[in-house]
Amino acid sequence: MNRKKIVTLTLPIMALALSAPASAQKTYTPAQLQSMVQSGNYPKQGALSTQTQHIDYVACIAKVEWVVASIGPYYPAKTVVSTNIMRMDKVWTNDAAVTLTCSAPDKKLIITFAPYLK
Repeated sequence: MNRKKIVTLTLPIMALALSAPASAQKTYTPAQLQSMVQSGNYPKQGALSTQTQHIDYVACIAKVEWVVASIGPYYPAKTVVSTNIMRMDKVWTNDAAVTLTCSAPDKKLIITFAPYLK
């Protein structure tokens, strides 16, 4: 799958995140990110932006799993929490770390976007 297709697949979720000013951002290749995450040497992150969607918990988990499955072969992704009331996954993309959180009690998907610092 080429890079354009990856971007197309993840746009519905990623478009929900609010981007930071371009001057504050650093980018990494998928190989650099894989190496950094595997070694525990994560990219430095800047100010967070958050977007929230009202969504059923089961539908939220399906959406998060789809995003992770779409980019997982190319970019690092990790399930941070998985319980019957909360699911949190983190993905590292070229220019930001994105945390996707599903909350059953709130019936929400919370997307947190943290651009990398130079």
